[in-house]
Amino acid sequence: RLRRSFNAPDASEAAQLGWIADLLVYGFYLRGGVIAGGLIARPLLRIVGKRFDLSYVYGPVVRAQVGPTLLEISRQFNVPHMSTCGGRARCSTCRVRVESGGDRLHPPAEPERRTLASIGAGPDVRLACQTRPKSPLTVFRLIAPETGGKTPAHQIPRISVEDAGVERELVMLFLDVRGFTRWSEGKLPYDVVFILNTFFAAASQAVTAEGGWIDKYMGDGMLAVFGRDVAADVAAQQALKAAAAIDVALEKVAERMAGEVGETVRVGIGLHAGTVVLGRIGFEDASAVTVIGEAVNTASRLETLAGAENLQLVASQAVMMLAGCEAAADFESEVTVKGLRKPINVFGFSSARSIIDALPPPSDEATDRVIQSDRLA
Repeated sequence: RLRRSFNAPDASEAAQLGWIADLLVYGFYLRGGVIAGGLIARPLLRIVGKRFDLSYVYGPVVRAQVGPTLLEISRQFNVPHMSTCGGRARCSTCRVRVESGGDRLHPPAEPERRTLASIGAGPDVRLACQTRPKSPLTVFRLIAPETGGKTPAHQIPRISVEDAGVERELVMLFLDVRGFTRWSEGKLPYDVVFILNTFFAAASQAVTAEGGWIDKYMGDGMLAVFGRDVAADVAAQQALKAAAAIDVALEKVAERMAGEVGETVRVGIGLHAGTVVLGRIGFEDASAVTVIGEAVNTASRLETLAGAENLQLVASQAVMMLAGCEAAADFESEVTVKGLRKPINVFGFSSARSIIDALPPPSDEATDRVIQSDRLA
């Protein structure tokens, strides 16, 4: 009676349900077998799959498999091949000139066509990251590591991602010593160098203590960068804390150096966050890892704005939002920055240390979000 009240299945219905259950179990095992078979078949297909000869001018001849892109084949066989954007057709550094076999290649898709058109490339030029050859091919790498004529191209060690260049969202801090030209006049060059180094030492210690690194010194200016090893929101907090620490540290240095300078030296700081290319620029011992992009120029122009408005710090809205900082600004405006299509909101402060209390406390989760994928790629 209880079973009937619950409309329980009778014997025939129970048998049918049992058959469905068995079917599901068999389906599960079948699906698992298909997956396992695929995992086993993939390496086998790589061994016995269709292959072709890929020849590099001034490089090796490799027996490549059909399927991967030309850039992936280069990496598979450890053939040096430049690529800044990571194989997304957003740069042209992996481009090659097809010497033979180009008539059997697929035509460029829209992303590749657009990138090649932007540099005025000829019809025999292709992007290695977008080209999937299927038949014998001979290519010449138009941008390749310099061998100096001493080492075969295929024997050059692979360069790191940062050496080749990689896009990253970073936070830039531009610092400038105010009135440098005025107060340096009439002083001995050695005295000017000593004064600047004293200021830069204090500012640099504040930057490195917060996790940033000094990209370069430019006369009476300095560029520091945050976010090489941490997420962008952590980098923004680090940059704001560094600006506050610079304010405190340079106040003490300025008091101590007032006799040498003849006046109280002040600094201006510009902060901006954005996507830049992080890569090694230069040749051999004269090269260094640096950042390039509109975000760098914007940070420099915000520092100039700080001087024009008699402020110590001007930070873009991008930095403030990433850091979660809601400090009451002494100056707030929408400005048009040369090189940017749209105006940006900026916040100015007479004293950078005033933002400290408005910064949210760091969370363990945010602090631990170290970016490793680009560094280890």
